[in-house]
Amino acid sequence: AEIDAKRADAKSLAAVLAFFKRVNGVFGVLDFEAEEFPAEVIALAKEREAARKARDFKRSDELRGKLAEMGVVVEDSDKGPRLKRK
Repeated sequence: AEIDAKRADAKSLAAVLAFFKRVNGVFGVLDFEAEEFPAEVIALAKEREAARKARDFKRSDELRGKLAEMGVVVEDSDKGPRLKRK
């Protein structure tokens, strides 16, 4: 069934979402659980990434520790850091 974005009903959109979640169960590339974090957490994560790129691993690890104290886990990937709540 073709979906027209201007006329898609909730049932059709739910079916599309279910399909993508099923496909993501195999490939694991989409994040359906995106979280929002306070500005302070985002700033620390950006500072940590800058330190990592500058190869200042001591500072990067310190910032990872601060984030952990705030209940945030940093997962590094080829697409950049990903933040998750503990």
